[in-house]
Amino acid sequence: MKKYFGFLMILIGLLLLALIAYIMFFKNFSTQPRMVEQNNSQSGTNQVNSSLPVQNQATKATVPTPTSNTKTELTQNDLKVMAAAFAERFGSFSNQDDFGNLTDLKVFMSTKMQNWVDQYIKDEIAKKSSTSTYYGITTKAVSETVQSFDKNAGTAQITVSTQRKESTGTPNNSDTFSQNISIAFVKENGIWKIDSANWESK
Repeated sequence: MKKYFGFLMILIGLLLLALIAYIMFFKNFSTQPRMVEQNNSQSGTNQVNSSLPVQNQATKATVPTPTSNTKTELTQNDLKVMAAAFAERFGSFSNQDDFGNLTDLKVFMSTKMQNWVDQYIKDEIAKKSSTSTYYGITTKAVSETVQSFDKNAGTAQITVSTQRKESTGTPNNSDTFSQNISIAFVKENGIWKIDSANWESK
């Protein structure tokens, strides 16, 4: 009986050891994926952090910058470009264009020149000139020369040399000639505006 009891105790002890070993084995096995997952998570975090400088640079690169339409401190070269574009549109028109070459440019004009345009259009309409015979002229800027530029006073004078093509009756019946235009700028409410534009003799 004692022998049987001793054998039973040994068997129970072995079973307990086996149970403990079994539990420890599966506990370690079950925690291993968790550790791998944590390492992956840390790796992902490092990847995100390493990309932050790139994201910051991209954000800075896409920050809007002031456009030329809102820039008030224009240089002489800026005014030369503006004068050339103005001369081409101002000097290109036809008697069937309904003064588009003037009204389209009013946004670039000073108050004084806008008033001049309004009066000029009224006077031309009052003349009731016939539009049955086509008359048109196109202008291309060739070069620009700065005659004066005073940033503090807010004034500038630029001469634009142009080549013009004048057509009467039909566009094919044309005559080409060179002509300069003197364009004056004034700073109005902090923005450079065109104050006058006068064609010189051919």
